[in-house]
Amino acid sequence: MIRLPSPEQRVFHPLFETAGVELWIKRDDLIHPEISGNKWRKLAPIMEEIKKRGVTKVISYGGAWSNHLLALAAAAHQLGMDSMGIVRGEPVDNSILSRCSDLGMKIRFLSREEYRNLRKVDDVLGWTEDTCIIPEGANCPEARQGMATLWSELKQDYTYLLDSVGSGTSVRGLSESAPSQTRVLAIMAVKDHGLAASLRAMGIRVFDEYTRGGFAKMDDELFGSCRAFREDTGILLDPVYTAKQWMAALDLLDQGLFNKGDRVLFVHSGGLSGWGADRP
Repeated sequence: MIRLPSPEQRVFHPLFETAGVELWIKRDDLIHPEISGNKWRKLAPIMEEIKKRGVTKVISYGGAWSNHLLALAAAAHQLGMDSMGIVRGEPVDNSILSRCSDLGMKIRFLSREEYRNLRKVDDVLGWTEDTCIIPEGANCPEARQGMATLWSELKQDYTYLLDSVGSGTSVRGLSESAPSQTRVLAIMAVKDHGLAASLRAMGIRVFDEYTRGGFAKMDDELFGSCRAFREDTGILLDPVYTAKQWMAALDLLDQGLFNKGDRVLFVHSGGLSGWGADRP
């Protein structure tokens, strides 16, 4: 059920073709229907360590539409483990949390203040005798190492790699292991000046002008970009991360960042599970 390596797909977009720039998409959205994209890469080494330790329960944190919690629920279900999701905000019922429950995850809602006080904010895994506590978004060194596996799957060299940023875990892992000939570009999907500064301190080129108001903030232009991209390529983007990444790619092309002969890799990080009828 796991599809690895995920495909490298050439996209013949007219603006990129006119500029003489090759556009490729790393289709991590196809890795698994529920443990897709960067979620699989981040969780895989964590679940391996969990199996080695004989742990029987996992706990993590997220919002009501958290693809991280869905991926964790699916992974724990496959391994026959108990799982719990600590969810920020008032109790709600939606397709993501319903599927988490179907997969055996126990859901606990906390007020936003309680969540801020309780959630695991340090970037390490927590362990008890029978439980692994995973930081929000799997933001830990093991997850960053998991992201590094993407590079070994590539069949050719790239001038640039574009990745959207939420917690920063994925782009950190990609940057730490990037080949010297590839420049990693971080497209911020959240308004987080501290995170952007820390990524820049690592030498990552960060673009924070494409958040469109902040995390999960959406507008008609963003949805229109999703529709146009699907019509042009047959590929669905999600408005929270990859649609902003695509709008950034078009703008950076227009600004002249990409030169004739460059090869650009757009990482599709998944995040499509919640885009059903009940998603706003």
